[in-house]
Amino acid sequence: MQGMFDQDKANQVLERVANGESASKVCREVGLNRSTFYRHLDSDQQLRDNYARAEYLRAEYKADEIDTLADRAVAGEIDHRAAAVAIDAKKWSAAILNRAKFGQASKVELTGKDGADLFASQSKDQLRAEILRRMSNPDLLRALTASGVLPDALQQMLAKPADK
Repeated sequence: MQGMFDQDKANQVLERVANGESASKVCREVGLNRSTFYRHLDSDQQLRDNYARAEYLRAEYKADEIDTLADRAVAGEIDHRAAAVAIDAKKWSAAILNRAKFGQASKVELTGKDGADLFASQSKDQLRAEILRRMSNPDLLRALTASGVLPDALQQMLAKPADK
């Protein structure tokens, strides 16, 4: 029965994911229902930990493949345009699988009018009102505050009730 969970098949999925393949592809090839596999990921901490490790190794595998493709393109073994496309795809995949190591950092800066320092010319209340005004989604501000993404001083300042 396709909906039954099979630990041996799940182990095959984990091993092959660690070697660069997608879980969906491997589930299909070994005859393990993908939904069943993912449902067990939700309920089995050990499987979830093993899958996270396999995904980490998959990102490393993608990075190794990038090096191989680059070496082959430089040696003239493969077309450099084809290598560039494959390298970009593998970079994207590695970044999705392991953002901390392979992802690109983003930086957001808030400035005042004409690029002036937003903090120097405004009081905390003015700054707080300006941030709230600029936020297109107040739920996002609450989520950022709750997640600890915002610096402590800014969180404390924004925690005050909004001015009417």
